[in-house]
Amino acid sequence: MIPYLELPSFNLFGEVLQPYTYLVMLGMALCFVLAQRRVKQVGLYGTLSAVGLFWIAVGGFLGAHVVDVIAYHPERLAKNPWILLSIWDGLSSFGGFLGGSLAFWIYCKRQGIWMLAYLDALVFGFAPGWIIARGGCFAAHDHPGWPSDFFLAVAYPGGARHDLGLYELLVAVAITAVLYLLPKRRRFVGFYIGLGFVLYGSARFGLDFLRAIDVRYLQLTPAQWLSIGMVAIGVTLLVRGPQAGYLPDPAAEAQLLEEDDQDDQD
Repeated sequence: MIPYLELPSFNLFGEVLQPYTYLVMLGMALCFVLAQRRVKQVGLYGTLSAVGLFWIAVGGFLGAHVVDVIAYHPERLAKNPWILLSIWDGLSSFGGFLGGSLAFWIYCKRQGIWMLAYLDALVFGFAPGWIIARGGCFAAHDHPGWPSDFFLAVAYPGGARHDLGLYELLVAVAITAVLYLLPKRRRFVGFYIGLGFVLYGSARFGLDFLRAIDVRYLQLTPAQWLSIGMVAIGVTLLVRGPQAGYLPDPAAEAQLLEEDDQDDQD
């Protein structure tokens, strides 16, 4: 059984940072750094700009709060519509996915860049960053599941239960391992984000049956309904495969440039 661990809060410029807050911020920072590195590795021209990342972050937080209020706490919205403006008062991870994706789509359309190719790079940052962010959920213990004597159950006050924050952290570790340990070969655009969608959506759909207090619609949580959509999108991306196209091979392009230079010298 896992102990009921609690991390300390910090005082920063007069503001108290709770473990959930600073771990989510650290997760976002790691995501952006690793995504930038992946962008360069695969030869996408330029980098994922700070402006693009800002759009993702803002859209993610707005979407996370709006979906949390509308899907999980409609009674609060009915009592006080202004709660939609209290961005930190309730966050939904799937809402963050939706809001961040929508904001990034708008950014990509305005900049004329290939969104799917950049999402393939982003997933290499998002999966490791999700480990840390879900560590924040585990530290807050704000996703309690049903009582259990499972060996990974957490010793909550009042009795051991599943802790969905911990389980999602472990899922993120597994997805990160899959992404980084896959054989290094040229993949069609959309392969990695499609794979990530299928893996996470499937895991999340199953794990949410263990949640104790979330609202249900036709016996499923809002996240489970959205998981079905996520898996469907992921399967579509994987099935259509090479039709999406490939990124230029950086090594091959470098070789061609070298050969052109040699021809010019001759």
